[in-house]
Amino acid sequence: MFLHHIGIGVRDLEKAIVFYRDILGFTLEKRIDWDDSGLKAALFSTGESKLEFIQAVNPTGRVALSLERAIREKDGIVHHLCFAVEDIEEAVRTLMARKVRMIDEEPRTATGGRIAWLAEDAADGFMIELFDLRYEIR
Repeated sequence: MFLHHIGIGVRDLEKAIVFYRDILGFTLEKRIDWDDSGLKAALFSTGESKLEFIQAVNPTGRVALSLERAIREKDGIVHHLCFAVEDIEEAVRTLMARKVRMIDEEPRTATGGRIAWLAEDAADGFMIELFDLRYEIR
């Protein structure tokens, strides 16, 4: 398991893109629209690190709604850490055997691959996403 990216919630994705791409010089790898959950995002790289800036536009589902709530309170919040795992099914089984509460007790298929979210209270209110190493961010 390794840290793949840090997800940062923002109120204005376009403003974040301009700042991180045009002012700081980070590489914009992809723009992402998750229409089914009401989120849009931009994935940046700088060196070996990746940052994912996310805006809730029409949030549906638990993850999107948690982002919207957090953004109402403070702009630019760290929303989640995303860890890449070799075998997502095994990672979920291991966490559940260790009594970790999961939003996704079975990995779900998202655009690009399989993911699973830990419940908000699993890491003291901090969101953690797992995704399969074969996940392809689109």
